[in-house]
Amino acid sequence: MSNPASFLPSLALAGLLSACATSGVPAPGSHALIVADVAMSEWIPPGQMTLDLRTGRYEIVPAPPRSGARPAPRGRTRRGALAPAPLAQARRAWHSALSEGLEHTRCRSGGPPPRIVVSNAGTPRMVLAGSDRTVSAPGQMGCWSASAERLHTLLETLFDSEARGWE
Repeated sequence: MSNPASFLPSLALAGLLSACATSGVPAPGSHALIVADVAMSEWIPPGQMTLDLRTGRYEIVPAPPRSGARPAPRGRTRRGALAPAPLAQARRAWHSALSEGLEHTRCRSGGPPPRIVVSNAGTPRMVLAGSDRTVSAPGQMGCWSASAERLHTLLETLFDSEARGWE
C-alpha cells in the first residue's frame, strides 16, 4: 500500500494547474505570449509588442517606415516588465480571447462581418500563443470577436505611450 503523504505533492500541483487554468494565469513552464501591433496611426507605423504572460516582460520594436509615408521617428527597441495589476489584466484578457476565439461567430460561419471598420492606419496584427495552440486575429477588424477587441484595446492602453515614446 502506498503512503498517502506521497500523493500530496501531486495534489498540490494539480490544484495549482487547475487554479491557473481558471484564473487566466499561464501554468508554470507553459508558453503564453501575445504579439501585437500597438500605437496604430495613419502617419507612423505601429510598434510590434511581444508580451510574455508568464513573466510580464515585454519588448516593443519600432516598425520600419511604410513606403510613401512621411518619415517616421525611428527609435530604439523598448524592453520592460508589467507591474502585477496590469499583468493580471492582460492574462485575464488573453485567457478570455483564447477561450472565445479571435473571430466573430458570424464570420467564422462564413457570414458577413457584423460591422464595417474603416481605418487609415490599417488592421492591427495580433497573435496569441499558448502551450497547445497559436491563433491570429482576422485580417478584417469587422470580424474580430468582442474579447479580441477588448484585449487589443487593453494592449493599446498599456503600451501606447511606451510605443509612441520613440526617441
